[in-house]
Amino acid sequence: MKIRSFLLLIGITLSWTACVKEPISVSKTNYNCTNSIENTHPNSDLYQAFIQGKVAEGIPGITMLIESPEGIWAGAAGYADIASQIPMEVCNISRIGSITKTFTSTLILQLHAQGLLQLDDVVSKYLSEEMVTKIANADKATIEQLLNHTSGLADFSDNIQYSVDIFNNPKRHWTAKDELNYIYNLPAKFEPGTKRQYTNINFVLLGVIAENITGKTGAVLYEEQIFAPLGMNNTYFNQDNVIPTQIVRGYGDEESNLTLIDRTEMTFAHSSMAGGIVSNVADLKTYLKAVTKEDGGLLNADMAAQLAIVKAVNGEDKTKSTKDLLFKINGIGLGWFNLKGNQSNRNAIGHGGSMRGYQSFIAYFPASETTLCYLINGNDGKLDELEDEMRGNELMSLLFE
Repeated sequence: MKIRSFLLLIGITLSWTACVKEPISVSKTNYNCTNSIENTHPNSDLYQAFIQGKVAEGIPGITMLIESPEGIWAGAAGYADIASQIPMEVCNISRIGSITKTFTSTLILQLHAQGLLQLDDVVSKYLSEEMVTKIANADKATIEQLLNHTSGLADFSDNIQYSVDIFNNPKRHWTAKDELNYIYNLPAKFEPGTKRQYTNINFVLLGVIAENITGKTGAVLYEEQIFAPLGMNNTYFNQDNVIPTQIVRGYGDEESNLTLIDRTEMTFAHSSMAGGIVSNVADLKTYLKAVTKEDGGLLNADMAAQLAIVKAVNGEDKTKSTKDLLFKINGIGLGWFNLKGNQSNRNAIGHGGSMRGYQSFIAYFPASETTLCYLINGNDGKLDELEDEMRGNELMSLLFE
């Protein structure tokens, strides 16, 4: 049975099925916000039924936005706070994880447009000599190779001590410097430009470079260059590790049985420019359109056209999907995924994110001028399986059939 027919049968009365171990309760007023989006899309009821169906399968809460020439729809289902039984609202904010990398990419490309760096500059040009001597490939890899994950740099997850420290102190505030400490003196993964492997440290380092060039913090750069110009008033960068009081709770399915753990405080330990931004679907839609459209204002037309162009590598490309999905990752361009649909008119540019307690995804489909954004306040275990199936298969039917 196709998704469209199935969803019309289940309607919009489904309830959430998971439970929370040792829930944390906060004030209900924390989640107050204003939704400025008026749904005009003819498939609004279908889309709302879809996300309520995902909540019935076990997702704690979800917000989603779809916009096409036919109209716009934004909806929410599930809970922003399970312990207090606070329903999720469209305007609620959530962690976006690695979608943050696209914001950092935008900053770097803006610095390039200003003549403050070149994409073929070697990374070492913008780092201290001490740091360069400790990071394998820092004297070889270029800015562009950091952006497209062909630098060969080691990642902090390659260091077993990092995992030990995370386990022993899950609420520790991890700065970019802290994360870089875990790759010092580790061997490179490969020679720059020979392979492609997604590595968080590439964007931690790009954030450091942007700060070194400008003398400004990442928080100030994001605000001045992106958030304020676009009027993204519900988007924040938590470089100081302060948790926004209005953020939805984030949950983890650690035992893969939909018994969820509240991870909200844990996840804010990571606040580098590889994953530290908080936003909502309306702001993400604004940002996505401003970056991917050639007249969007954040990037010049040349850069906007190159964002998702994947340069071939001689060796293995570990960023290409191997799963049998209708919608697959087809490599990475300048910080953005090239996304391949099961039909050519379903190809897209986008990025996803996953951080302890949260998942996110944004995509723009040029052929149909369709924008998709969603935020989920849960990850790991069965929640990852549900999101993977939704993104990789179900959304193709929802959007295009």
